[in-house]
Amino acid sequence: EEAPGHTARFLRLYALYLAGERRKDDQTLEESASLADSCPAHVANQQLKPIDAELRGLHERDALDGYALYLYAIVLKQLQRPAHAVDLLCAALHKEPTLWAAWLELAAACADRDAIARLALPEHWMKHFFYAHVCLELQQNSEAVTLYEGLATEFPASTYILAQLATAHYQLREFDEAQVRFEELLRADPYRLDNIDTYSNILYVSMLS
Repeated sequence: EEAPGHTARFLRLYALYLAGERRKDDQTLEESASLADSCPAHVANQQLKPIDAELRGLHERDALDGYALYLYAIVLKQLQRPAHAVDLLCAALHKEPTLWAAWLELAAACADRDAIARLALPEHWMKHFFYAHVCLELQQNSEAVTLYEGLATEFPASTYILAQLATAHYQLREFDEAQVRFEELLRADPYRLDNIDTYSNILYVSMLS
């Protein structure tokens, strides 16, 4: 039975989506084991179409909040409807501009800066984090450094920004500067595990030089 409210709907449908993903993974493993050397058939999340059907009707009535629009976009992406998924992600961000998961999905859906420029994004400070992330993903590292340094003046205690800056310097092969940034990061967050593989590579290169 459906519980009322946006939050309850999102949790119910997202739980169904995750259950479908779990079953898909289990079925893929089962088929891989049974087929041995043969290529297993494509296994789909069986919850995608029911979720699509429910959210489509609500979307047509403009009854979805930002989180439901985000979930709907994920579903449509897996149903091979990427253009509609991108539109829904933009709509989700207009309603929930701090929903970072939607920004990340949007970044993954855009292959170049031209695709980013065509997006109808909300005017919000989160957009600057998005642009910096996209630059780093597209290996436009000098621009990423500039953007993250600007963000660091607004969020000086952010270990996320510091880690992204260190990664950008690493990708620019500026290993000394990257090492300084990583050491600063570890002083601020000594139990951090994220990005430690990159720091390890820097230390290895430093030993060889």
